Amino acid sequence: MNRSRLAASLIAGAAAFALALAVTEPLGPGLDPDAMAYLHAAGTLAHRGVLLDVRDDWVSADSTRVLTKWPPGFPAAIALPVAMGAAPVPGARVVMALAAFAALAVLVWLVSAAAGTGAGAVLAVALLVTPAMAIVHESVLSEPLFLATLAITLAMMVRARPAPLAAGLGAAAASMVRYAGLAAV
Repeated sequence: MNRSRLAASLIAGAAAFALALAVTEPLGPGLDPDAMAYLHAAGTLAHRGVLLDVRDDWVSADSTRVLTKWPPGFPAAIALPVAMGAAPVPGARVVMALAAFAALAVLVWLVSAAAGTGAGAVLAVALLVTPAMAIVHESVLSEPLFLATLAITLAMMVRARPAPLAAGLGAAAASMVRYAGLAAV
């Protein structure tokens, strides 16, 4: 493996990790209804062993239900740090920062392999300053983890020695994080 390609990938991933943590630091990540559902489901999985969502119908005696509106992958990933003692919001920040690291490192590695380290560096800068990339990392959303699973799937598909099992596992993970991930399969 080319050392400069690896170094560029790790530096890009580290920058993405640091920036993902930085954009969520002042007041924590933005919370919308999706984010609240992910965090609640992660907490119930970590502490009760079941993914529960808050119902839209507040007149029922039990205001929770089994999570069915979203795939379970993202809340399950957040449940890992929560089970280790983190609160849901800091746990989500760590998962999102790790996903940002993985996505950018893998994409820079792929582009560097195909077009050179300079092209990988340009891609890293372009992705780091793209508003859409920043926005999905500002709130507790599944997109960062989804992008990481897609990047890993692509990396396993284009290897010199194909790795169909690894690519299939990446695609399966993508579909467990977002329903759109079924296209990766």
